[in-house]
Amino acid sequence: MDETRGDEDVRAAQAELLTAIAGRLSKGDAPLPVDLMAKLAEELALRIDDEAITEAWAENEYEEPTSWRGSAARASRRGRGRDVRDIELLARAVRDLDALGPTEREDVSLEIDALAFDPVPRGVTALYGRKDGHLQNRIGARRLLYKVQGTLVTIVAITR
Repeated sequence: MDETRGDEDVRAAQAELLTAIAGRLSKGDAPLPVDLMAKLAEELALRIDDEAITEAWAENEYEEPTSWRGSAARASRRGRGRDVRDIELLARAVRDLDALGPTEREDVSLEIDALAFDPVPRGVTALYGRKDGHLQNRIGARRLLYKVQGTLVTIVAITR
């Protein structure tokens, strides 16, 4: 019951904020200071990622993860003695990847391949306090959400 009340409070606060922004826009004012807008956008992205992770793991109870078949470059690097990790995709990540256009799919696929060699490349952020152990890698307008467990990298979801 408390969780439902919390959701109602959040929705009421969101409606109040949107009404205030609409009022400012109708007067020709800036909606909110730029630094506040950036914080709101980041919070929204984190909430979207949090929901995607929760849904993906819940769905994983019913479906086995898919092994990632990387590119030929991955096989050639394995021969050089580099530490290579196995990569698997949850069903949600497979659907997200299939929904991308060819160019975006290629960009994301290259990043997934690269995770086999460096699971925490520069620019990756941890989702502390939300989903422990999950990482976020930004690829253009997309966010690749994944978890590293020993020699296994599990791709959880790809969000916008």
